[in-house]
Amino acid sequence: MSAPLLCPKSIHRKLRLFTSSEFLPPGRFHNWLLQAFWGTKADQDAVTCKRFANYFPRAHELFAIGDVESPDAFLFPGQWDPAGGNHKIHELARLAKSAHKPLIVFYDGDAEEPISVDNALVFRTSMRASRKLPNEIAMPAWTVDILGEYADGRLRLRRKSAIPSVAYSGYVDYFDLLSLAVNIARRAKNIVRPSFTLKGGRLRGRAVRLLQRSPHIDTRFRLRRGLTPANSVIYETRRRQFADNIIDADYALTTRGNGNFSYRLYEIMSCGRIPVLINTDCVLPFDDVLDWRRLCVWVEADDLPHLPDRVLEFHNNLTTDEFLQLQLDIRHVYEEWLSPCGFYSNMHRYVVDLSSPPSER
Repeated sequence: MSAPLLCPKSIHRKLRLFTSSEFLPPGRFHNWLLQAFWGTKADQDAVTCKRFANYFPRAHELFAIGDVESPDAFLFPGQWDPAGGNHKIHELARLAKSAHKPLIVFYDGDAEEPISVDNALVFRTSMRASRKLPNEIAMPAWTVDILGEYADGRLRLRRKSAIPSVAYSGYVDYFDLLSLAVNIARRAKNIVRPSFTLKGGRLRGRAVRLLQRSPHIDTRFRLRRGLTPANSVIYETRRRQFADNIIDADYALTTRGNGNFSYRLYEIMSCGRIPVLINTDCVLPFDDVLDWRRLCVWVEADDLPHLPDRVLEFHNNLTTDEFLQLQLDIRHVYEEWLSPCGFYSNMHRYVVDLSSPPSER
């Protein structure tokens, strides 16, 4: 591998966004960006309520929100609902179009269907590179900063060893009677799309078995037969096990879930660990700025049978110093670009023309 990755510098700029709660559909919660301005969601769980801890203190530095003069863009205050109920968004879109400004729309769900709104910039988690529309922009999927929550914010650098260690903690494709019955019931009720139901689990299962069979990979896997129960004690125990599993290895496996994106990717990077990413036609945030193929062990889904070889090639091509530097770079990229604060700090790149002088923006 060439010289250690030089992390791109983020350029922060305050965005002026016109929005109003009158455009929020009845019974719907506002989007994440507005939490620091309008209060937090009422239905947050233990993970959700902590995911924006690094954003709240700086939100007013990054955004001017409300009935602002000369806005850079208009903001739909809710989140796009693929099931419908988005009628207020079209009224706001007309106002944005008359002001010759884009309308920002967020959707952090699994669906990939196009969002048909005039003049919209659509920030979304799930899409495919081969079908990506010009107005669609990839955003991260957030849980919590693992280092901040479980390791006092301290990055413990790992020394390079001859045999790379790869972590994975979670569900794979176990088809026991209970999980099969649950999936049949979910499909019957149309809770999830049938084509998505087991796709992520199957892919992870194949990847896990390939790595387990390799004598040249130190696999540190904690495999589950299903999702973590809602019981708070069990949940917190498993979250800590999940965090320790990533922190105590060199690399960590990540694949798509029901949607074509991964929460785990950003959790791994928050730990300063190197993702082993199985690419399923993914679109990743700031791919015009970040060199993702140097940040990850990048393995195309069609190349999955060679997964252990790709991990070894990547590992062996790093010098000892490069291996240490890459961990630092990954954590830096997470903080500056991919955490909630990092992403929102750089969102202006897609909204305003950075080539124009500040007086003209």
